[in-house]
Formats: sequence, structure tokens, C-alpha cells
Amino acid sequence: MLQVEMNTISSSFASLSGKVSGLHDYLVQRYSTLLPESYGSLNLPSNKASSFASTGLAAAFQSYGKSSAAILMVVQEGEANR
Repeated sequence: MLQVEMNTISSSFASLSGKVSGLHDYLVQRYSTLLPESYGSLNLPSNKASSFASTGLAAAFQSYGKSSAAILMVVQEGEANR
């Protein structure tokens, strides 16, 4: 192997950040009557990080320049961050 990265958390954060963004949007909408007036008009941006994670991996694969290369993600048994 020529390039190895061990990162047990951040590879799952692409999808997690989208869920957190959705939670923020839900909370603002759900509790807008309890928030100061300025919060009710928030137009929170959507977070589509999970849809771009595979695009980034594909671009890295193509940049590596070897058709025999592979991207391997190993997830240990019982891991919630996957």
C-alpha cells in the first residue's frame, strides 16, 4: 500500500453533518413561536455534504492515476460511525 489513512471518526461526519443541519432546521421550524422574532425568519442552508463525499473519493481515485488502485473502508464490528 502506498497511501494509508486511518481516521476513525471524520469519514462518517459527512453524513452526520447533514443530519445535524436538518435537526437545526426542524428545531427552528418547530419552536419558532418560542424563539425571538429574528429566529423565525432564519433561512438555514441545507447541508449536502453526504452527496459530495463519494464525488470527492472518486476525484481522488482518478487523480491517483492507476486503474488498479482501490479505495477500501474498513468498519469495525459494532461501530456506529459508518
